[in-house]
Amino acid sequence: MFAQHRRAMVLAAMFATAISAALGGGPSADAYVDTEYGVKVTPPADWKSMPLGDYKVPGRLRAAWSPGDETSLTVFVQQAGQRVTAKELTESNVAMCKKAGWDIKSERVGKVAGLDAMSLVIVADGTGSAISAGGAVRTAQHWVAIPRGEEILVFLLTTPEEKLDKHEATFKTLVRTLEVSKDKPAAAATADAPAFAKIQSCDFESDSAGQMPTGWVRWGQKDSPYQVVTDGATGHSGKQSCRIEYVGTGPADGDSFGGCGKGVQAEAWLGKRVRLSGYVRTEKVVGDGACLCLRVDGPDKSLAFDNMAANDRAIHGTTGWKKYALVLDVAQEAKFIAFGFFLDGSGKMWVDDLQLEVVGSDVPVTAPSR
Repeated sequence: MFAQHRRAMVLAAMFATAISAALGGGPSADAYVDTEYGVKVTPPADWKSMPLGDYKVPGRLRAAWSPGDETSLTVFVQQAGQRVTAKELTESNVAMCKKAGWDIKSERVGKVAGLDAMSLVIVADGTGSAISAGGAVRTAQHWVAIPRGEEILVFLLTTPEEKLDKHEATFKTLVRTLEVSKDKPAAAATADAPAFAKIQSCDFESDSAGQMPTGWVRWGQKDSPYQVVTDGATGHSGKQSCRIEYVGTGPADGDSFGGCGKGVQAEAWLGKRVRLSGYVRTEKVVGDGACLCLRVDGPDKSLAFDNMAANDRAIHGTTGWKKYALVLDVAQEAKFIAFGFFLDGSGKMWVDDLQLEVVGSDVPVTAPSR
C-alpha cells in the first residue's frame, strides 16, 4: 500500500479481508471504464470481477478481479496531498522496501498510458493474498503507480511468489490496455458527495439482454438452480430489468437462493442515513420470497443489516411493479455499503430502477444498527 509521506507516497503491504457475503464474482466486463477518474482498462477475460468489500486498501478502491484463488488485481486511487513525480515515488518506495527487508525484484520509471509511472515488483513474507509480518507464504506484489497531479492511480497484482510468472504476464497485458486521461475529469470533484442520486447500472438499460448485468456480483451457492440475467423485454421505466428465475426441477428445497449485488465505499456516507429503494415485480413466487437487502460493514464485522425476509416483508405470489425500500444508518466506522436483491424459493422476480440516497433523520430506519 501507499502511506502519505512529506515528499511522496510510500509502500506498505496490501491485505484482503472477506467482508462481503457474496461467494464469488461475475464475469469481468469487456472493458472497465471509470469516468470519474478517467481510466479505461481491459481486465483478463477469464478473471472474475470481485466485491469491493473483500479488499481493504489505503485509498479509494475502484475495481478488483481474481482468477479464483488468492491472487488479486486491484485498482485504487491515493490522494497525495501534493504533486509527486514518478521518480520521487520510486525512490521513496525502494528506500522503504529495503528498510523493511523486502526483496526488490525489479524497479523502473517509464511510460504507462503516455504518463510517467513507477513499476515495482517486491517479494516478502505473507499469506499469498497479502504481505504481512510473520506470514509463511512468500508473496509477490507488482505495483504500477501513475502520479497525476495530487493523486496517484494504483494498479496492483498480489499473488504467491510461485505463481508470479504465470500471473505477471496477465498483469502486463492489462497494463498495456490502459487508457488514462492526462488530467482528472472535472466532474470527479463532486462525485463523492453524499447526495449522489443513483447507482451505476441501476436501470439495467445499458446491459446485454440474456447476460448477467455488468458490474453486479452473483450471490448464491455455486450450483444454485437460479438464472440471473438482464431481461430485455420487461422493464419498469425503460425496456430492461434484472430477472432472477428458479430453473430447478421440482420445488425449491429452501437451502439455496439466487441473487446479485454490488456496493460502494462508505467514506462519502459516514454519519448519514441511507435508503435503498427499487421496483420489484414477481410471478408465482413460493418459498421464503423475493427481497431487497442492504448492509453496512465495518472493518471486521457488519454494523447494520436489513432484508425484506425479516418481519414478513418478503414478496410472494404474482405482483405488479411496486416500490420497496430499506433504510439504515451508516456509522462513522463504516467501510463499505453492500446492497442487492435475491429470490429464495421458486418463481421469478424482476428488479428495476434501484436508487441509493441520503435521507433525513425523519425517515425511520427499517432495522436497528447492530
